[in-house]
Amino acid sequence: MLKNYTVRIKNVRVDKMKLIINYLHNDSHKNHTKKNTEIISISDRENFEKITSSKIEKNAQNYIRNGKGGKKLKVSSKSLTFNTPKNYACTEKQLKTINTKLNEEIIKLYKTYNVEITENEIYSVIHKQENSHIHTILPYLDIFGNCIRETKSKRFLHELKLRFTVVTDNVLGTSFKDYEKLSEAQNDNNRVIDYLNELKGFYESYLALEDSKYYKNQIVMIDRVLKENPIEVNSDIEKITKNSEKVQDLRIKSKIVTKKLPTIW
Repeated sequence: MLKNYTVRIKNVRVDKMKLIINYLHNDSHKNHTKKNTEIISISDRENFEKITSSKIEKNAQNYIRNGKGGKKLKVSSKSLTFNTPKNYACTEKQLKTINTKLNEEIIKLYKTYNVEITENEIYSVIHKQENSHIHTILPYLDIFGNCIRETKSKRFLHELKLRFTVVTDNVLGTSFKDYEKLSEAQNDNNRVIDYLNELKGFYESYLALEDSKYYKNQIVMIDRVLKENPIEVNSDIEKITKNSEKVQDLRIKSKIVTKKLPTIW
């Protein structure tokens, strides 16, 4: 039996794009050295960043033109991790083939939402290791700078999973029916991890404030829990959740504009 793989997706903030790409290519990072990761570059970084910057600029111009003022764009892209079946040793050729065919499917998926994108708008980096995976950055803005809101839907992620499953099975000769289903505990664990990462981003948005010590402390606590198995540290999860609700209440009472507080379910 093959262990099931998953597709993880999260937002890429405008000011975090370069940091994320740097991380994906950093072969000296501890996450990569401890797993003997071989980083395989696929995309043209300079061209991708140029296209993305152009979209962000057009988005800002659109807001001004529509009389909405200069509202600052927060999210410019979507970052995804496509994990191949665990314990399955993929060759570099197989991984590159999966990436090529996956990008073709992604372009087709965008077309179902009447959005035309090109391969130059997709950024891919392959991490070849024991559990090889493909990091992909997808556009949240079309070529005119408009937000592609369909990428926020659960349907979009579900379609990506289905298409990745078909591509992977065709290239590796595996079969989805032979995969082990994720246990309920694994599903819960993934849900908690997603929540903690989202909450961490919530705190990071307040670090520029003068009273940011509290937020820094919460980020440290979240990072510590993420290194453990979140399901096994329920007391810490409860404490983190209560702390987040407390800071939200305090900022509302102080009439400070707050973002929507991430919730665990």
